[in-house]
Amino acid sequence: MIGRLQLTTGKSSEEENESIIKLRKFRIQEAIMTILKTSRKINKHQLQLKLVEILKNMFLPDKIMIDDQIEWLIENNYVTRDK
Repeated sequence: MIGRLQLTTGKSSEEENESIIKLRKFRIQEAIMTILKTSRKINKHQLQLKLVEILKNMFLPDKIMIDDQIEWLIENNYVTRDK
């Protein structure tokens, strides 16, 4: 898929929408890991701003999806939360 990742409307199937949402989740995870490789420590607000900056050409991620992906990465030991 090249260009903007938009959810199709109208008579589209739910499978297409689910695959787009799944791809968006992977893109968010990829962007989070890219940001964290360049800056080892970052607060949540700065991370969200950088994510929107990186992903704005493909889609605008919502905060709930960002939070879910951050939590998924923490639960699966890809990143750790600083105490």
